[in-house]
Amino acid sequence: MKIKKTGEGFLGCSEIRTSASISDKRKIVAAVFLLAFALCLESVLADAGKTRIEGKIYEGDLSNGIGGANVTVTCYHEGSNHTEEMISWPDGDYIVFFFKNKCEYGDSITVNAEKDGMTGTNSGIVDTRYTAGCFTLDVGIVNVPLIPEFGMIVGTLTAVSAIGIFLFVRRK
Repeated sequence: MKIKKTGEGFLGCSEIRTSASISDKRKIVAAVFLLAFALCLESVLADAGKTRIEGKIYEGDLSNGIGGANVTVTCYHEGSNHTEEMISWPDGDYIVFFFKNKCEYGDSITVNAEKDGMTGTNSGIVDTRYTAGCFTLDVGIVNVPLIPEFGMIVGTLTAVSAIGIFLFVRRK
């Protein structure tokens, strides 16, 4: 690569121009490509040997995600329960990883979520397996709707009201 000083440039600074040969440019492009490939491969291999459980914590419909919910994911693997916990992201999404010796393709999973008196539980199965070259990634997706939890007084009042309305409607 040749460097030439060509004189005064913008705001009195010296201009420096380079004239790289084609082989130098190819080396630079190859180095950038290899670096990008290595970074991509590293991120893929970081998930290899793990099972990914993901989903959304929501209220009403999936577009109403609940951030900050306490999420507990339990995987039932070969007669044992293995648990991972996290807090859902602002859009309600969550992702946890288990090592393959604790959760893998075909295992049952249960996800519990709680936030501000609302609770929800849903179950699923690790039912997707991605295989590419030297790695395998198992994935289970479980979305959990949160439902407000009634206190004892409100629950009792609701049940008594329902019975009263039923008797009122059924009277002749």
